[in-house]
Amino acid sequence: MNRNNLFLGITVIITLTTLVAGFFDLSIFNTISANLVNWSVVIGLVALATAIISLMRMHVKRIMTRRREWFYSLYFIVVFTAVCSIGLIYSSRGQPFMYVVNNILVPLSTTIYSLLGLWMATAAYRAFRVRSIDSTILLVTGIIVLLGSTSFGAAISPVFARITIFIRLIPTTAASRGILISGGLGAIALGIRILLGVERGHIPGQSK
Repeated sequence: MNRNNLFLGITVIITLTTLVAGFFDLSIFNTISANLVNWSVVIGLVALATAIISLMRMHVKRIMTRRREWFYSLYFIVVFTAVCSIGLIYSSRGQPFMYVVNNILVPLSTTIYSLLGLWMATAAYRAFRVRSIDSTILLVTGIIVLLGSTSFGAAISPVFARITIFIRLIPTTAASRGILISGGLGAIALGIRILLGVERGHIPGQSK
């Protein structure tokens, strides 16, 4: 058995074991599945530590070689080290760490979401240009939902709120469920391809 078939066999065994434990109440499979889940958590932590070490090495190299905008790397290392130290010393629920979260992370996140909102507004302006029937429907629907979601639209007429509720409950729900079902079917198809050995992207050297 070569290395590729070994990786494929391990994938099939672990997947089938987890599936059997999820659909049938068999003690031996439940125990094995619980151990596999614990192993995956440990592997994830090791992968996270490896990623942090690799990231730190990259930024240290940028600082030592004085590459372009190296001071951003220095800023990252200082902030990353400070936040991790505060979290390790005072725990993630401690007052110093929560102070950093509430007074630094939350305002920065709010700022980023505000900028994202402006970008979405400009994108909506470009998308709402009336060029075809589809864009016209999109424009009318967007205006109705926008008016129905604000007090300004309710002041004009309560009909906007009713139409907005209808759009959210019927067409939007149907479309979102269709997307979720399609994604689930795609995940099942991908899983079957992996189990049959057709998809070998997870095997080293078989990404193509």
